[in-house]
Amino acid sequence: MTELQKEFTKARLSKDMIKMSRISNEMMEIQNREGFSMFKTMKPMILQIPIFLSVFNGLRGIANLPVDSFKTGGLLWFADFTIPDPYFVLPAIAMGSMLFMFEFGVDASTQALSPTIRWFMRGFPIVGFFFILNTPSAIVWYWATSNFISIIQSFSLRAPAVKKMFKLPDPPKTNFTREKTEGPLKAFRENMANARLMAEIENRERMDASNWQKSGIGPVPKTFAHNPLSSDPKVSKRVIKIVRKAEEELKKTSG
Repeated sequence: MTELQKEFTKARLSKDMIKMSRISNEMMEIQNREGFSMFKTMKPMILQIPIFLSVFNGLRGIANLPVDSFKTGGLLWFADFTIPDPYFVLPAIAMGSMLFMFEFGVDASTQALSPTIRWFMRGFPIVGFFFILNTPSAIVWYWATSNFISIIQSFSLRAPAVKKMFKLPDPPKTNFTREKTEGPLKAFRENMANARLMAEIENRERMDASNWQKSGIGPVPKTFAHNPLSSDPKVSKRVIKIVRKAEEELKKTSG
C-alpha cells in the first residue's frame, strides 16, 4: 500500500488521471481482498479507552474527596497523591515513557505507520505534557506505571528464553523501510490531496456505473437545439432561423 501511495502521488503531480484511476482501483481491490478496515486497526485502542477512563475517573474522584490515605501514600517528592506534582517530574516521566514505547516499537504495528501518523504520534506526548501538569499525582503515577509495565512486558516477551519457555512463535517479518521525509506538514498535505483525489475518482466511477445502468433501462433523454430555459427572444429567433435553414437544405438535398 505504501508503494501504491507513492505511485499515486507521482501520478497526481504529473496530472496523469488514467494512472491515478488505475492505482486507486488497485488500492481498493487490495483493501477488499485483505479485509482492511480502519476500525480493525484501532480496535485494541478503542477497547482500552473505557478501562482507562474508568480508572481515570475513579482516581480523580478519590483525589478530589479527598481520601486521607492518598495525602500520605505517595513516594519521595510526591507524597501527596491528591495534588499535582510541584516539580512536573511525574508528567515528564509519563509522557517520556509513552514516547519511548512508540519510538522503540513496544507495539510492532506502530513501526509500519506512515510518516505523517508517526509525526503526530510523536507530538502527542509533548502536547499531553502540558495538559496533565495540573492533574493529581495519583492519575499521573498510574499512567507512568502502566507505561513501564507495558515496556517491561514487551521486552520480556521478545527475550529468546521467555519465548522458548512459553513456546511463543516469532512475529511475522514485515518488509517496510523508513524513508526520509521533508516534514510532517508537507506529508500531511500530500496525504490530504491524495485522499481528495481518490474520493473524486471513486465518485466519478460510481456515477459512470449508475449512468451506464440507467442508459440501458430508461428512455432516451430528450435533447434541445437551444437552451429551453432561456427567455431571451433574440436567442430564440436566431435558433429558429438556424433550424428552418437546416430544414430547407435537407429538403433540397432529399428532393
